[in-house]
Amino acid sequence: MKALRAGVVGLKMGMAHFNAMNVIENYEVVAVCDINPTLIDNVVSKNNTVKGFTDFDKMLAEMNLDVLAIATPNNLHAPMVIKAAHAGLKGIACEKPISMDLEEAYEMQSACEKNNVKLIVLHQRRMSAPYTTMKRLVDEGAIGQVFLVRGNCAGDILSDGTHTVDSVNFLLSDPKPINIMSQIHRDLTPTAEHPHPGVRFGHPVESGGMTIVYFENNIRFELFTGDLAAYNWNLDVPGNAYQDIEIVGTTGRLWRNGDSPKADLRLWDQNGGWTDIASDPYPFASPHDAVYKEFYLNITENKPHTLSVENALKTQEIIMGAYESARLRKQLQFPIEQKKFPLQLMVDDGKI
Repeated sequence: MKALRAGVVGLKMGMAHFNAMNVIENYEVVAVCDINPTLIDNVVSKNNTVKGFTDFDKMLAEMNLDVLAIATPNNLHAPMVIKAAHAGLKGIACEKPISMDLEEAYEMQSACEKNNVKLIVLHQRRMSAPYTTMKRLVDEGAIGQVFLVRGNCAGDILSDGTHTVDSVNFLLSDPKPINIMSQIHRDLTPTAEHPHPGVRFGHPVESGGMTIVYFENNIRFELFTGDLAAYNWNLDVPGNAYQDIEIVGTTGRLWRNGDSPKADLRLWDQNGGWTDIASDPYPFASPHDAVYKEFYLNITENKPHTLSVENALKTQEIIMGAYESARLRKQLQFPIEQKKFPLQLMVDDGKI
């Protein structure tokens, strides 16, 4: 089959998508789009077969794309996916988080299903060596029966916590969530580092959050984000600045060491002390490389994709459940009834 004609919109986050597709023979990247002409020029000047656009609608109308990677701010994911779904594409890869709320996420899924468009969401950590190795060890019983997971993550729950939640879902084989309890706070004091606090990626954000989820089989998941996350860079214990996950079992603990320069994975067994673990051999140049090779088979042979929209919806419901629990100040049972973005509702009501 001939290569799929591909485009990328959003050239900050989108360069990882561009670079992956640009070296895979199953794709021909023919178009890029961004509101910043300098970013377009940086790509087009080095790739003379790629056409640049500042107008998303014009790119869709002119380029006859098969595949589109959407790497724009969060508030643009839903409208762009829905518009692209009606433009004759075969597949759309959307950056995480899938959308601003559950209502948008379901609309995106519906638009793609009605137009026979494959939709994946870039929680690519599911396809990275540390996480696939960690999952293998959990599945093999290396730490016994899992009963507790702790995740620490810089940033807000929606933009960054989506990776943590989705990774935990993956590591536990997407268990059914039972209930959720959460609290957040929002500090709007400007600082040199954050002159416009409380807003990011086109939507309101909180400063920090604490969330507890109970899954089936009585597994407890504790999530700490933003300025309520642990920052233990100087200590040999779990709790680093970004995407730090610890899984506790009856006979040991596994630690995904927070995107740090230290070992990716560490194991604490019953003898005491952390032991570094090498990730399994990885057959891909990068997780994005793995994503797009699998996406080609998803589109052309209807094979399932690890980053399916169904998995993204499970993650989004937990995220929205965290915000809704904080809004209502009580524990909630799944499924979550609120389909709008609860943090936006709190802001609109002057409650945070």
